[in-house]
Amino acid sequence: VACKKLFAESLNNSLAPFRERRRVLARDPDQVWDILHQGGKQAQAIAQHTLAEVKDAIGLP
Repeated sequence: VACKKLFAESLNNSLAPFRERRRVLARDPDQVWDILHQGGKQAQAIAQHTLAEVKDAIGLP
């Protein structure tokens, strides 16, 4: 039982910064959407670069 309590406290301490960040972001949904759109653009750029490398490696135009 003491071990479980220690684990729960440790887990709560570890998750506290994430919970606080979520609280902050929940107050501003527009910021969340901006972050998601920016991340999507970055992912798309990386994917395009990777796809170009793959096409080049296998000889596709």
